Amino acid sequence: MATLILAVVVMCHRRYILFRLHQAMLGVIYLLSNRKFWPYLEQVTKQFNLYDKINFKHELISAKWNKTQQQQWILETSQGKLLAKTEVFSTGPITELSVPQIKGSDTFDGAMFHSARWKHDYDLTGKQVAVTGTGASAIQFIPQIQLDVKELIVFQRTAPWVLPKADLALNDTTKSIIAKYPVIQQLWHNSVAQILNGINCGLRHPQILKPINLLSKQLLKLQIQDQILRKNVTPNFSIGCKRLLFSNNYYPALQQENVQLVPQGLIEIQGNQLIAANGEQ
Repeated sequence: MATLILAVVVMCHRRYILFRLHQAMLGVIYLLSNRKFWPYLEQVTKQFNLYDKINFKHELISAKWNKTQQQQWILETSQGKLLAKTEVFSTGPITELSVPQIKGSDTFDGAMFHSARWKHDYDLTGKQVAVTGTGASAIQFIPQIQLDVKELIVFQRTAPWVLPKADLALNDTTKSIIAKYPVIQQLWHNSVAQILNGINCGLRHPQILKPINLLSKQLLKLQIQDQILRKNVTPNFSIGCKRLLFSNNYYPALQQENVQLVPQGLIEIQGNQLIAANGEQ
């Protein structure tokens, strides 16, 4: 039985609070990043007594500004009404699933799930697995499941720009030095921030990113030896037109013997037959 996964990455050093740096946040943070990131969030929450300020299980239904003398936000939640002088909307819209409507998906008799609703109790070991999509989620879990599956087919509608990720696996000695001299982590944090700020500037002024486009294509020649595969994963648009992705193990995973990249979108499913936009099955 085949397994079909429907799938839809900022450097880890930008994922913590600037005034609460922590050495645990250094190192490779990828698919299983929650093992390090979640304890960090819990630690910060406890240290600054934030639990008392968090209303759990409160779905925001509506928010209306009261123009009268009160000058307050009226917030209707699933647990009742709240008032606030300031409202910061951090709803995270990308958490809402976007499941592709693929013809014949109801005929598929294997396991099918979205990467945002991963079936952790389903063992992929030795399975034939198809992934449709090469977005930020896919480039993270593809290298992880490639190690266990029998065969992995990746349907790629549009090749994304994937650049090296500036995360390093640090040994205990290095971590102890960083803990003793926090300025090292602060400098690294600032360096990563400047890189990302430079990219953001390039998004507003595309001509700045032209050298990066050229360097990235040259880097692909070093990362991927197979000319056909390299051509298929080379984006046909300039950096910045779509979300820029970072990974160190995505391209190596695509070059493994049990992985096949289909440079077309998945348009139809007939039982366990998957049909790409070019008719390939």
